[in-house]
Amino acid sequence: SPAAGGSTSGGGSFASGSSCTVVANVNAGYTFNNWTENGNHVSVYPNYTFTVDGNRNLVANFGQLFYTVSTSSSPTSGGTTSGGGSFASGSSCTVTASPNNGYSFTNWTVNGSPVSSSASYSFTVSSNRTLVANFAQIQYTVSTSSSPTSGGTTSGGGSFASGSSCTVTASPNNGYSFTNWTEYGNLISVTPSYTFTVSGSRFLVANFSPVQYTVSTSSSPANGGTISGAGSYAIGSLCSLVATSNAGYIFDYWVDANGILVS
Repeated sequence: SPAAGGSTSGGGSFASGSSCTVVANVNAGYTFNNWTENGNHVSVYPNYTFTVDGNRNLVANFGQLFYTVSTSSSPTSGGTTSGGGSFASGSSCTVTASPNNGYSFTNWTVNGSPVSSSASYSFTVSSNRTLVANFAQIQYTVSTSSSPTSGGTTSGGGSFASGSSCTVTASPNNGYSFTNWTEYGNLISVTPSYTFTVSGSRFLVANFSPVQYTVSTSSSPANGGTISGAGSYAIGSLCSLVATSNAGYIFDYWVDANGILVS
């Protein structure tokens, strides 16, 4: 009792006063409890010996073994697990691993050895088991570039675990100033050093603008002639100044603000 719990041997026909030994043989997943007769306890031993003095109706009672299935997460921040508990030997158990945001499920291990790469793992319980669901942080790529490429350099990009902090920095070249960071044409930041929490791959562009300089001119004497070409110019661009003499004057030369001859 139950019939699946095991088998018995030793019964039969015996002469009064002879010795009889009945044996309870336990099946896998069960344990022997006791011998009973008419519901009354008669022995706790699988091998029960007695002197025959009448007809006997003995029942070997078996109990199903129960095992504990324990689950945990590594790292604990990686996700949660479910499905563990107490299970009868031979029953089916399904444990499930659910990764947290920013993590992916890797595998189930027992004592460090992989047993399944499926987040939902089903098996037949035959012993105590301590299962570990292993998770890995998702890695994202942060890419940076300069526009125009001659405008400056960028740093801080690379591969980052989800949830980590990233700081990208834009450094303008000589003659340029930093304008902003954009991503797919959308404004992201107006500061050269931009810090954010990584939650996906990023494609950041540091935008630079040429520095504008003012070219001012004057005539000496003032009534000697007129000048064209003054104005605002980007560094590296070509500026052409033209001095046109008034009647009674001829052009002499150009000097800078410090009186140094330039042309």
